[in-house]
Amino acid sequence: MKDAAETMKILSAYDLTKSLRGAAELAGCSHH
Repeated sequence: MKDAAETMKILSAYDLTKSLRGAAELAGCSHH
């Protein structure tokens, strides 16, 4: 489970990229 800061980082990355893979790469986690 992710903490609130990690979740916000992922959501911000998704907002920038509009891509799950891009967001995962920016946030430093896996998209699988």
